[in-house]
Amino acid sequence: MKLRISVQINILIAIFISFTLFFVLNTYIKQYQVLYDYAHEFLKLNIEQTVDSVTDFFYQIREIIFSIQYNILVQDYLTEDNHIKKYQLHEWMKYTVGNYSYLRKEIFDVGFLTDNKIIYFMSDSGSILRKIKNSHVLDNEDSFTFGVLMNSDINKENSYIYFCAPIYSQKFSYIQKIGMLVILFESKIMNKYISAFKVSNGTKIYLLNDDNLVIASTEPKEVFKEFRYKNINKFAYDKVMADNIQYITYASEIDQWNLFIMVPSNDLYGNIKRTKAADIILMIISFILIYIISYTIKQNINNPVNRIFSELEDIRKGNLNYRLSKIKNNELGILADQINSMLDEIQRLNDEELKNRYRLYKMEIEKKQAELMFLNSQINPHFLYNVLESINSIASYYNAYEIEQISTSLAELFRSSIKEDNCITISKELEILNNYITIQKIRFSNKFDINMHADPGVMNCLIPKLTLQPLVENAIVHGVTQKIRMGQIWLEIRDVTDNISIYIKDNGAGIPRDVLNEIQDIIDQKKHKDLISTSTSKSTGIINVFMKLKLQFGNIKFKIDSKIGEYTEINILLPKKLEV
Repeated sequence: MKLRISVQINILIAIFISFTLFFVLNTYIKQYQVLYDYAHEFLKLNIEQTVDSVTDFFYQIREIIFSIQYNILVQDYLTEDNHIKKYQLHEWMKYTVGNYSYLRKEIFDVGFLTDNKIIYFMSDSGSILRKIKNSHVLDNEDSFTFGVLMNSDINKENSYIYFCAPIYSQKFSYIQKIGMLVILFESKIMNKYISAFKVSNGTKIYLLNDDNLVIASTEPKEVFKEFRYKNINKFAYDKVMADNIQYITYASEIDQWNLFIMVPSNDLYGNIKRTKAADIILMIISFILIYIISYTIKQNINNPVNRIFSELEDIRKGNLNYRLSKIKNNELGILADQINSMLDEIQRLNDEELKNRYRLYKMEIEKKQAELMFLNSQINPHFLYNVLESINSIASYYNAYEIEQISTSLAELFRSSIKEDNCITISKELEILNNYITIQKIRFSNKFDINMHADPGVMNCLIPKLTLQPLVENAIVHGVTQKIRMGQIWLEIRDVTDNISIYIKDNGAGIPRDVLNEIQDIIDQKKHKDLISTSTSKSTGIINVFMKLKLQFGNIKFKIDSKIGEYTEINILLPKKLEV
């Protein structure tokens, strides 16, 4: 049992709604997972870059400390008692410290602490180094330590981070501690390292010492204050509410300090929320569009279908000129347009059939006219042939050589015309042409010369009788003899696979452009006039040859080109037809 169209439409709409809902939900789930993974990978990458940046800074400081610790000249400087040598070494030390400051522009100063001396190279470093010495840092035997001096502790505008390492002398038979190396940095430089990889403007990054004091931060107000987020799970991703904002947190240990990062959830997962909102809006829009589409289909499908059936019934009864009414641009409209196109094509084919019948009728009339013209041209050829034979005998008796040649050639021409064959071989056609050329050379006192060539493969092929003679006659009478110089005519007949190519060219007077255009229009069938009565004497022979070839072979290629005062050339391509 077939369902009604309206029921089928409702089923399709239900399927489409289900598919749309499934597609939107599936897309949202995939987008959520991709964005969630991307957000965490992005956060992880930024955390790693931040940790690497700070760790790299600590590593470079260790490298500098190591290079100074084990420098023999530094050890000599700290143990030297001779004032002159001490001064010389001091100048070298100033140069060395300057080099390190150049390599690491963040270095504020490099100092040395001994039991009874404080050595520094920047004017503001003395009180800072004294404060460090008073903190009993000389008692520290660790190879590397660091700390912070608050600006309130040293009465300075800035706070400082110091890195310390003991220096041991290698001049004695035993290892002896001779002092402490101190490298000073302004604490604010750490802000640059921890801020370089902020995930967003709302990201908070804190560098804490082992006393949970903020050493550096992206929040300037929090620096050198006790870290206020104490109950956070360190060294793992966690969530925390702070200032009514949910943060994703992570902490990492760097030597004796901790790096703590807080990223607002909205900054990290904002794209996910925006995607969710966009998908919901898309779903609502899809449902609205589905409703509009379903309503439009229901309102516009029944009436157009019934109207198409009614109009097709009229066409079926034979009214082929009738066309379906214009329908809205939907599937039924396309169907109606296709039916109308089909009816138009049927009408076109009918018209084409009528034109073809008229064209065949026209060609038949033209063929009869050509045959009539051919019959009219034969003015008692038997009588003329007998007269020419008498002239030939008299010329031979009186040794009139030229008259004998003309009468012989002319007699051969008439003998060929008497025969009833419409088609002859190319070899016989060339014999007729040679007789005609003999007459014309005598007439025009050898004013022209002709070069002829025919491939052996075409000699037994058939063409209409007197095809070449009118073309050569046109080249002689209207071409080469109209100029003072010696005329040249070229005739080539080539074997081209299943075709015959005929090429005729002369270096004569050429054909005027208007006459050439008229000939070409007739050849291209752009003109349908009487071919003989409307043509000039220059074009009659060419047109007659074209018509004979077209009537005999049907599909041929006939092209003529000419330039006044220079040349005329004709190219013909015929199907090959062999003598049986």
